[in-house]
Amino acid sequence: MPETRDWALVRRFTAPRANLPRLISQVKREPELLDALLTAVASDVARVRFGAAKALRNLSGRAPDLLYPHFDFFASFLWNENSILRWNAILIVGNLAAVD
Repeated sequence: MPETRDWALVRRFTAPRANLPRLISQVKREPELLDALLTAVASDVARVRFGAAKALRNLSGRAPDLLYPHFDFFASFLWNENSILRWNAILIVGNLAAVD
């Protein structure tokens, strides 16, 4: 998936007035969107990487059940050298506790 599509998806989730319930419904219908966000966290482009992390953090607060199957993915970021990704992982794992 090209970086431009990843970034377009990330922008939709991180927009100041994003309709998160609608976007969450879309992710439920199209699981490849969640896969795209998970992939975007490893992007070489900082704004895509951090935007995806923010989008996933927002999703984890609103629909932790969608992200819980990827718990190990987020837990692996708890030791990431990048502090922003590490902080997002801490918040996401905390939100996923509601499902557990």
